Amino acid sequence: MSAGSGDMPRGAAGYSKLSLGMLLLLIVVLSIAGVWVVYAITNSLAPAPDWPTYMHDPARSGVTPTTVTLPVGEQWVYRPPGPPRPAWPDPQPVPVEGNLELPRMKFDDAFHVAVADGAVYFGSSADNKVYSLDAGTGRVRWQFFTGGPVRLAPAVHNGRVYVGSDDGYVYCLSAADGRLIWKFHAAPNGKRVLGRGKMISLWPVRTGVVADGGIAYFACGVFPGERVYVYAVRAQDGSLLWKNDTVSDLKAGQNGFSPQGYLLLNKTYLFIPSGRAMPACFDRQDGRFIHQRKFSWRSIGIIGGTYALLSDDHLYSGTLRQVVTLDKKSGNVGFAWFPGRRLVLTAKTSYMLNDAGITALDRAAYVQASRTQRQLTGKRTALKRAKPGDLTEQLRPPGLRAGQAHRPYDLRYRTGRQEGGGCPACPRCCRALWHEGLCRSRRAGFPALLGLFRQSDRFRGGAGIGPVERLRSGSHPRA
Repeated sequence: MSAGSGDMPRGAAGYSKLSLGMLLLLIVVLSIAGVWVVYAITNSLAPAPDWPTYMHDPARSGVTPTTVTLPVGEQWVYRPPGPPRPAWPDPQPVPVEGNLELPRMKFDDAFHVAVADGAVYFGSSADNKVYSLDAGTGRVRWQFFTGGPVRLAPAVHNGRVYVGSDDGYVYCLSAADGRLIWKFHAAPNGKRVLGRGKMISLWPVRTGVVADGGIAYFACGVFPGERVYVYAVRAQDGSLLWKNDTVSDLKAGQNGFSPQGYLLLNKTYLFIPSGRAMPACFDRQDGRFIHQRKFSWRSIGIIGGTYALLSDDHLYSGTLRQVVTLDKKSGNVGFAWFPGRRLVLTAKTSYMLNDAGITALDRAAYVQASRTQRQLTGKRTALKRAKPGDLTEQLRPPGLRAGQAHRPYDLRYRTGRQEGGGCPACPRCCRALWHEGLCRSRRAGFPALLGLFRQSDRFRGGAGIGPVERLRSGSHPRA
């Protein structure tokens, strides 16, 4: 731990003449096009509440009751010694089954901050340090070295700063001077590996720390096959309350639980983002594993990632392209999808950030609109993926009965003894012969799709089913 002046913040001169208690400090951290700076933007208002953890609170709401009056102006700028060094590179631009992998591992591409008691705190993946800046001037108050990159923002709780590092440790520091109070070795041993050009623990702490009610929660490890660990310790002295070291045993270490991203808390549950998978849910009282849902990207799209927030009865999980709601008790997909990068939610309004800017959405109206859009998207996808027989039925004009000719070709269903005898939905002739749950062969449960959609003029299908013929419209006999 050392104190230092750091770079002289631009605009700091004369700022101390203003009352810090009459300033709202909006701290913005950017990591765009090589810019990695901490900005302080101020305007004169009543004293602002603290912002003691990433996105303000353990739910990651990003909401404060303070009102900001425009215009605001830049007050100071602090430029750290080096830019962030993210843990993972961007996905390769190579499509898999026609889909590009989304950047779902973006949790440490900027120096996120916490603000409390007139100080700004952030960790650095560039030089393995924790920094404390004076919120009024931007000057460095103190610095603390860890043994690896610090990838997520510290949490400030009861005058102490809690931070996790890629060295496999969690540190508790004095908010006043950066003095080490205690550290906890979360990794089971001292094994180290090469990670993004640095030697790090095989079990790095890439969840940060969330502190609430005198308890600090965190997890370590990213490879399920090497086992991962979830902890709760007393915030006062770091003594262990509970540990879950068995969740990796599910499915022989192939369950996909890879804790990375900011943790979330409510009164009952601890939610842990899990890399490219969906967040996992644990009981915060004893660490018991509750659920981690899995969904096929082929059916509902690419979801899951390191970004999440809590609101009401829902957990929001997202990538840099979309955010989906989940029921927090069951993990099932919830009521709405948001085509954006980030969300901030108030009682009546959802604020969505996407490439076009910020959009304010009526929460009540958007629920129905999102549901309708998903239904239409599903129908469109079904049409794109449908085979000729499906399309024939789906595109049949309203009021036109099955068997009535309206296209150059009809499809005729035959059994060995009589026409149309095997399909209760098409007793005579039908151009859509695949009726899920209706057309069945004589073998129980075997759907009579029959290879119907091959291009040959005559072919044979499943057991007990006769030929299927392609006939000119109007030329087929009636049974």
